[in-house]
This record gives sequence, C-alpha cells and structure tokens, in this order.
Amino acid sequence: MDAARPLDRLRRRTDLSPPPGRGAPIGRIGPSAIRAPRLRSATVRPSSCRSILRRAAALTVVLGALAVVGSSSTGGAADSTSTSTSTERAVGSSGERIAPRGRFTPLRNVPAGATVVHYGIEPVQAYDIDFDASTWSLNFTMWWRWRGDIDPVTTTVFDNASSPGSFFTMKYSYADADGRSTPTTLATGERYQAADVQAQFTGNFRLQDYPLDQHDLEIRFQNDRYPLALLVYIPDHGGRTAQRFLVPDWRTDSIEYGTYVNHTTTDFGDPTSTGEYRRWSLGTYQIEVSRPRSHFIIGLLMPLCFVLAVVIAVLLMKAEHEASRLAIAATGLLTVIFLQQGYSNDLPPTAPVALMDKIYGLAFAVVFVVIARVIWETFQVFHHKRESHPYVRFDRGLAIVLACAFAIGTALLVIAG
Repeated sequence: MDAARPLDRLRRRTDLSPPPGRGAPIGRIGPSAIRAPRLRSATVRPSSCRSILRRAAALTVVLGALAVVGSSSTGGAADSTSTSTSTERAVGSSGERIAPRGRFTPLRNVPAGATVVHYGIEPVQAYDIDFDASTWSLNFTMWWRWRGDIDPVTTTVFDNASSPGSFFTMKYSYADADGRSTPTTLATGERYQAADVQAQFTGNFRLQDYPLDQHDLEIRFQNDRYPLALLVYIPDHGGRTAQRFLVPDWRTDSIEYGTYVNHTTTDFGDPTSTGEYRRWSLGTYQIEVSRPRSHFIIGLLMPLCFVLAVVIAVLLMKAEHEASRLAIAATGLLTVIFLQQGYSNDLPPTAPVALMDKIYGLAFAVVFVVIARVIWETFQVFHHKRESHPYVRFDRGLAIVLACAFAIGTALLVIAG
C-alpha cells in the first residue's frame, strides 16, 4: 500500500483531463503517448521501377530518332552535292566509267622497225584527290626523246584525262610563235621535246580498306596515230629524279613507270584495217600513295575507344544509380552514331563497306550489350526485389570481356584488311 501511493500521486499529477462537464480530455502525457516518428522506406516500389524503365526506353528512342534525322540530312547534302557535280562527271569520266580500251599486257620485245620514244615525267604538285568524282590533279613536266621522222609529241593522248577541254593545259618548251610544238635536235642526233602540263586525271580508287587505304595515282597515255608496229613508248630511267615526291595529306610509297601493249577488240569502224592496228603502245606513270596511320589511330580510333570506355564503365556502377547508368549508355550510343557519320562524310555515297564500318559494327555491338545488361539488371533489382550484390561480379567480368573482344576484333580486322 505504501509503495502504491507515490505511483497514484504521479498519475494524478500527469492527468490533464478537464474537470467533469468542461469538455473531452485533451490527452495524457505518458510512455504510451510518446510515439517514434515514421521513417520513409528506402525501397523503390515496382511502379517507380517501371517508370524509370519507361523513361529510359523513351530516351533511347528519342536519341535514335535524332541520329536518324542527322544521318538523313547528311545523306541529303551528299545527294545534292553529287547532283551538282553530275555534269562534271559525265565529261571525260574514267576509272570504272571509262575503262582502258582493250586488254593490257606488258611489253616483252620491241617490234623491228618501230620508233622507240623514250619518255619521262617529273611531278611538280599533286592535289585535289576527290573520291566523289574519282579524280585527282597533277602539275608535271613530260619529255619525249626519239630518232626518226615520226613526231610522237602532238599525237600523244592521255587515256584517263578527265576533261581535256576545260582542265588541261600543255606548254611546249620548244614552240613557234603560235605555241605549236617544234622539237629540237640534240647533239646526239636525237630529237627532243618537253612540255609543262596541268591536268586532271581519273582513277579507280579502292575504299574497302579505309582509313588504311592505298591508291594508285596513275597517268596513262598512248599514240592515237601510230600503232605498236610503228611506235613504242619506253621509260627514260636516266631522267628520274632522286628527290622524294610529296603528296599533301598522303604518304608516297613508290613511283613506277610502265610500258604495255594495248590489245584493242574493235576495228573502230574500219573493216579494211589490218591486225597491226589492233595493238598499240601504252605508257604509264604511277604514284602509289597511302593514308598516314596517324589519321586512323588519333583521328578515328582514339575517340571511339574513349566513348566505349565510358560506356563499358557503366557496368562498374552500382545498380542503385540506374538512371545515371541508362543515361550514360544511351548518350554513348548517340555519340558513336555521330562519330560514324563524321567519317562517312569523307567517302562517296556509293562507297563499299569499309574497314572502319566493320570496326564501328563491333562498337555498336558493345554498346547494345551494355544497354541490354543495364535494363535487365535494373528490372531484376527493382521489380523483383533481388539483391544487387550477385550482379556486381558478373558486371565486372562482362566489362573485361567486352573491352577485350573489341580490341581483339579490331586487331583482326586490321590484319585481315
């Protein structure tokens, strides 16, 4: 009883109920009246997970649409450019459009009684290598040296000159007042003529190995009056220069002369022509150039590797950062698309599948694998309420596999190309 009295007095002190008839009790202060504040749960609801996935899918669709619009506008610009130059291409086209007449075989023996014309070419400047029009330009000096009464200078025609009427000039070193060729006679008794030439030529460029491509800048010429039985072109090896010729933005690998027999398959409408007019001497001058490796490594491959490294690093992020992971992966996809459009502008619209296209195919595969993995993992963690720790080790291994697969695949493509 004595022990219960202090407890009764404490209860009466803490009883804040009003006297009878003065309203309802306000409440009591006691252990049962003190409640802990409610804390919001950190678990994401399934509806929130679905909302995140919908937003990620919408973002990916929007980025893909923007990339398609950008590529279509680029293609339209390329089409308008090709349309504006269609007239120029139709005049004096070459390469695949004007193939060399007949069949070429190396010259084995000089026919008896034929005039031997020693020719040489000294390049001055090469420029305007245009893959769209399949043309290139060269300023050079050409000389002829021969014995006999036949004059091969004015009857020499360039087989692959693009448009002689508009972009072809020839200034003879020995000419009369009207500029016509008047060959001189050397002390050896040989006749000699030289000319400064500015011309545009066509070529058959091989773009399958872009950006590690090699091309032959070739000049082909033959005589339009005297067949092989009467005239033969022979390279003048003694007149070659020892100075290395430089082509801007390209690496010069070699310079070669050649002499061939052009076996024509037509009589050019003259049924009385004999067999000797089916064979003609053809001379060639070829500059082999290749694209510098620095353009491939620094200009094209390094930016792509940097973007892929950022995309693959998404797999190293925790699953709780699902929005950031999806945004980075989708942005990486858009960046790869625009990088591909950037180098595609350097190629003609009808170019075949190039080496760089295959490398970008590997890059797209890596990006799509990362995006698919992130979306699947996000769905598993937030929708099915699974722990994210088991996925961490697999994501790290997948990142290493993707990086190694891209590096090995790129190396194999470069070696095979």
